[in-house]
Parts: sequence; structure tokens; C-alpha cells
Amino acid sequence: MTQYTEGPWDFQNRGSLRGESGRVVIVDANQKSLAKLKDLSEVSYANARLIAAAPELLGALEAMLRGADLVMTETLDGGNPFPTLAHAAQKARAAVAKAEA
Repeated sequence: MTQYTEGPWDFQNRGSLRGESGRVVIVDANQKSLAKLKDLSEVSYANARLIAAAPELLGALEAMLRGADLVMTETLDGGNPFPTLAHAAQKARAAVAKAEA
């Protein structure tokens, strides 16, 4: 797996640059540009917030999976008494795998 840029990430409205009408820029902790969104709509701002939160979301999801594994491992032998947690963990693992692919 290729290593991604560590967080935290943030987003900024850099306004007009080189004759462009403006853009939203995702930046790392050193203010280095990671991605640029030229559309300045409300949807783009929402997308920028989601993209900027990605490292923290991935870290939180991985921590929750470790906790879920402990809960499901330390239960009764045999079947899983937490089917909802197992389903959520399955979806979380798929999201982590997508992020780390």
C-alpha cells in the first residue's frame, strides 16, 4: 500500500489565483496543497470538509474496529451475540480497505 499524507488536513478558500475565479484547497499540516476543488458551491465546501476529515475518520474507524474485535472475541464461545456490531464492523473494514487500497 502506498502511504498517504498524514493528518491533520484542512481546507482553505484561496480565492482568485492566476486569473481563476477561485478554488478550495485541501492542505496538510504544513499548508502543502493536497487537492484543489475549483467549484465553490456549497456542495464543494461540504466535500472539502469531508476530504479534510479523512485521516481522523480513518483513525477513529480503526480504533473502533480494535474495540469491536475485543468485544466480539471476549463473548461466549460459538455464535456472535452482537450481530449489529458484526455488521457494522464488516462495513467499517470495507471502508478502511477502500481507503488503504
